Amino acid sequence: MQKKKVKTNKPQKKQNMQLKILMLEDSRHEAEFIENLLRKEKIDFISKRVEFADSYVNTKVIDNDVVNAQSIFRQVTERKKAEETLRQHEAYYRALVEHGSYLKTLMSAEGLLSYVSPSITKILGFKQEECIGISLFEMIHKEEVQRMTEMMKQLIKTPGKSFYLQLRVRHKNGNYRWCEGTITNLLNDSHVDAFVLNLRDISGKNKTEDTLRDSEQFHRVITNISTIGIAWASVDKKVVNANNSMCEMLGYSIEEIKGLSFTDITHPEDQTVDQVQMEKMLAGSIDGYKIEKRYITKDKRVIWVNLNISCSRDQLGKIQYLIGIAEDISSRKQTEEALQKSEASLRTILDNIEISYLLLDKELNIVSFNNYATREFSETFGKPLAEGAFIGDYILENPKEATLEMYRRVIKGEYLQDEGNYLRKDGTTCWHSRKLSPVKDSHHAIMGMVISMRDITSTKHAELEMEKMTSDIAERNKDLEQFAYIVSHNLRAPVANIMALSDVITTYDLTENESEDMLEGLSGSVKKLDNVIMDMNQILHAKRQLNEQKETIHFSNLIDEIKTQVRPLVKKQNVKIVTDFTVDEIFTIKSYIYSIFYNLISNSIKFQKPGIVPVIEINSKKPGDKIVITFNDNGLGIDLSKKKDDVFGLYKRFHTHVEGKGVGLYMCKVQVESLGGKINLKSKPNEGTTVTIEFPTR
Repeated sequence: MQKKKVKTNKPQKKQNMQLKILMLEDSRHEAEFIENLLRKEKIDFISKRVEFADSYVNTKVIDNDVVNAQSIFRQVTERKKAEETLRQHEAYYRALVEHGSYLKTLMSAEGLLSYVSPSITKILGFKQEECIGISLFEMIHKEEVQRMTEMMKQLIKTPGKSFYLQLRVRHKNGNYRWCEGTITNLLNDSHVDAFVLNLRDISGKNKTEDTLRDSEQFHRVITNISTIGIAWASVDKKVVNANNSMCEMLGYSIEEIKGLSFTDITHPEDQTVDQVQMEKMLAGSIDGYKIEKRYITKDKRVIWVNLNISCSRDQLGKIQYLIGIAEDISSRKQTEEALQKSEASLRTILDNIEISYLLLDKELNIVSFNNYATREFSETFGKPLAEGAFIGDYILENPKEATLEMYRRVIKGEYLQDEGNYLRKDGTTCWHSRKLSPVKDSHHAIMGMVISMRDITSTKHAELEMEKMTSDIAERNKDLEQFAYIVSHNLRAPVANIMALSDVITTYDLTENESEDMLEGLSGSVKKLDNVIMDMNQILHAKRQLNEQKETIHFSNLIDEIKTQVRPLVKKQNVKIVTDFTVDEIFTIKSYIYSIFYNLISNSIKFQKPGIVPVIEINSKKPGDKIVITFNDNGLGIDLSKKKDDVFGLYKRFHTHVEGKGVGLYMCKVQVESLGGKINLKSKPNEGTTVTIEFPTR
């Protein structure tokens, strides 16, 4: 601001004045005002537009002359810009409101209109001033009043919330127009403080009343020709309408079915479940539900239906009516019940029969099984059956691949049957008869296979026992033959000699020498007869000893006792006895087992190969439910190709260079079999002999 001298017509009052003005272009009127105040001398005013500002001028007057003026400016640029923007926005929104196709209104919480946009004239024929101050409820159809009232009550509870609505609004000519739009609660907005209602006329876009009637008629026709039962009910669950199929299904006429409640036609046992679902739907937690239930018809028949329940709601979510769609499934249910009864009967039979049944799919996974199979597999493998498990997990490793290959053949269409045995987890042997059959569907396509296994352990044991009895009878017959042979040969020969010699001695006069010869012959025959009788007594005694008390015998102790008894012979022949007892004890008759061990060891020493140190190897093991004892030597051996049938015969000898009677192996066989065991011999000349004995553990 430059200082400027102002000339006046009164020199005596002349003094310098200063004007402090912010040079603003838009403040020229302030400068002109000041100039008018100064009157005397014009002030050169140079300005340049910089910012918006408000100004305040203060003058000092002496003798009616302004001698001083001060102007104060306040920057208001941002406010001016905002006001300019607001004017532009107001003009923009006013254009939208006044020239848009929507009818925009403001109304109080009571429904009084405080503003309506000019579009009301185009839509409803009213002028703006005709609608200000009247109630919205005077302008809408009477059927819309209650719904609009409830909607506004809901909106009051939720500031800022908007609802979509359709309603009929009265035209000035008395007709009603369908309008759609939104109503928003801005009562809490201090700048609005009203409900904002935006509506547009959709009458032209809606179908005409005739078209709607045609559509409704078409809907009724389609509904009535439907084979599915359809019923409409009020919120209190009473039927208000139903189609022909529903009436025919329940046996009521349309007049009779109206007014019936769901409870009236629902089977008592199904009402609780149905009610629970219904309450959830009415509460809004579910939109609908599906259920299979029973209806009671007019003539008291019970029918099964597949029922779908849903509801129709208005814009506020309030249920207007319930819709039930029912399909009669009585035939299907009867079939299912018959099938269930059949399955239950079959399951009862399968679960109470002592045969294991397993159903497998094409991948050999377990689909189903009966109770007996559960028990058998648990006892056998210590592992319960499980649906979905692979059957291979229940097969022992040794026959696993072969068994699975059998199953795969069945999946390809073969029918197989076999018998087999396996070890239970307790070590006992179990036998089963197994049938494998493919399972086919109605189109003969293979779906899987069924395994039926019958425990034949007792039968097998009976067969084995029968075989043993048959074998025993055969052995007894052999024994009888042996005794007959002994009687006819071994006994008769010395007896005949004794009789002949006795007759000679008593009949003839013999010299002293002849008498001595006769007596010597008689003595020899008597000794032979005595030996035979002693052998027979030993055999008979062996068969009678079974009633002796059984006890636990340790093989190692038994060998020590026998070594002590044959020590001179063992020492003389430099015999080596090597033992390996995996199982060292057996519960049996000691005299029998001692005799068996003694005879086999004695034979190995007696029939050793010349020039070779005798080695006797004795071992034991327990595979499953039996004890196996093996005696192996490196002696002379036996030519079984010629002597196989005589190996265990009485008085059968294979090496005559050594003294013997041929009773040892026979006695071993008798005693082993008397204890329920088996004995087997393998041998070749000059390659030694192996004797294997099996005893049951039970």
